[in-house]
Amino acid sequence: MNKSLTVLLFCILLGILGCQEKQGQQQENTQIEELPVKFRDSVLINIKLSQDAAATTASWKGYEVLEQALRDLDNSAIGSVKTEIDQWVVATEEIQRQKPDSLQDKSIESRLTVLNTKAHTLKQKVEKRDIDTAEVNQEATEFYNAFQDLKLQINMKFQISIDDILNEFDTENIELRKSLQIDSVKQQTVN
Repeated sequence: MNKSLTVLLFCILLGILGCQEKQGQQQENTQIEELPVKFRDSVLINIKLSQDAAATTASWKGYEVLEQALRDLDNSAIGSVKTEIDQWVVATEEIQRQKPDSLQDKSIESRLTVLNTKAHTLKQKVEKRDIDTAEVNQEATEFYNAFQDLKLQINMKFQISIDDILNEFDTENIELRKSLQIDSVKQQTVN
C-alpha cells in the first residue's frame, strides 16, 4: 500500500508540474503574439500601380484584401497576423483562380504561385506551437516582397513596348512631314 501511495503522489506531482509548464508556455506564446512583425532589410519598396493597371485590379476579387493586409503588415502584432492569415491565404487563392483576362500571362501566373506559397508559409510560421519571431519576420518580408513583385509585373504588362513607342514615333514623324509638305506647297503657291 505504501508503494502505491508513493506512485500516486509521484503522478500527481508530475501532473502539477506539467500544468505549470504548460501555463508558462502559454504565457510565453501570448507575449510573443503581442510582438510586432518587423520587415527585414530586404524589403522591396511599395510599388504603385499605373492608372491602367489599377483599373484592372480594382474589381479583381481578393486583390484589395491583400493590398490592405500587406500595407499594414509591418508592425502588426503576430497574434493579429495569426488571426487574419486564413483570410489572406483565401485571397491569394482567389486572385490566382480569378485573374482578369488582361492579366493572363505566364510571368503573372508565376508571381501568383509564389505569392500563394509565401502566404501558406507565413501561415505555418505563425501557427507553430513555439513561434520563432525571426522566422515570422522573414516570411512576412518575403510575402510582402512577393506581392510587390506581382504589382511590378502587372505594371509591366501595361507598359508601352519599345516597338509601340517606335511605331508611334514613326506615325508622328510621317504626319509632321506631311504637314511640312502642305505648308511648303502653300507658301510656294502664295509666292
